[in-house]
Amino acid sequence: PFHLDILLPAGISFYTFQSMSYVIDVYRREIPASKNWLNYAFYLSFFPQLVAGPIVTAKEFYPEIEKFLAIKFAEIPLKKALYFILLGFIKKSVIADTISVIVDFCFKEENIPVISSASLIIGMFSYSIQIYCDFSGYTDLAIGIALLFGINLPENFRFPYLATSITDFWRRWHITLSLWLKNYLYIPIGGNRNGELSTHRNLIVTMLLGGLWHGASWNFLIWGGLHGILLSIERIFGSGKKSDVRQFWKYSKIIFIFTVVSIVWIFFRAKNLESSLGYISGIISLRSGYEISNSLKNQFAIITILLILSNIIGQKFEMRIAEWFNKPSGFGYYLFFSTIVISSILLSGDLKSFIYFVF
Repeated sequence: PFHLDILLPAGISFYTFQSMSYVIDVYRREIPASKNWLNYAFYLSFFPQLVAGPIVTAKEFYPEIEKFLAIKFAEIPLKKALYFILLGFIKKSVIADTISVIVDFCFKEENIPVISSASLIIGMFSYSIQIYCDFSGYTDLAIGIALLFGINLPENFRFPYLATSITDFWRRWHITLSLWLKNYLYIPIGGNRNGELSTHRNLIVTMLLGGLWHGASWNFLIWGGLHGILLSIERIFGSGKKSDVRQFWKYSKIIFIFTVVSIVWIFFRAKNLESSLGYISGIISLRSGYEISNSLKNQFAIITILLILSNIIGQKFEMRIAEWFNKPSGFGYYLFFSTIVISSILLSGDLKSFIYFVF
């Protein structure tokens, strides 16, 4: 059969969204049309976040261009930039690329029917860790490199696996995409303005199209649709609203939401719909079968524990970390920083492409 091979430019889905937001905001008269062609070109082609985000809008980025043109080298927040670059490198190279060995083994098509349910569950949670560290690692690198130019990019992840609802998850995961879909799709098609039934329809349609944005396949359509349905269910029962709950129930909700998100991630990672359904069926069957090695199980346990601790500590001491950027640094700081850099390089896994480079 006739087949047309189309070579798509790198990052087309991200800078298409940026150019669309610019045109729409000018049309809405929310921003004036740019009179400087170079500024517009700079906005569309700023390389740190070009391939995989975060997605920036013109009204966010244009003020940063003015700062970039006026900033002096001494004013560049070098310590903060290096912190984000190192954090992104650790997330991507040390965690995501290391745990990807488990993911690749468990999601291999010929392995899915013969792997034990326990190993499939480990593979499922491993992918949740991989995609978070891989994608947020890229974002941290982009933010850090942009800071070297004196440009602030928007936050894209905010401890998403500490979410207590699916609604809360989407306030924390790929924040710039969530805001783009909300401002340029969900609200324009009606948002929550025309009654509850229309609101649920708009939620599901938005998430379906968000799924298709990642790829034109049943897997991505189902992934987006499931999130849309879950958001709609939460809206019906009001569980997406913030509420004061006891710590026990809070942590129970975090574990539950993380598990639900991980199950839905299966459609995102598996090669096709048949593999996705086979993977879920394998988990539900509670079958015995091939097990991943003990060394990989230990690796999974260590990475999971470290990730949980780092998320809790990072959220608890977020303000202190921000204050630390402005403090003068002595020899001890540079010694500690150098030790972390060297250790990270030594602990790095095999080099793999960023997951979001394919979207």
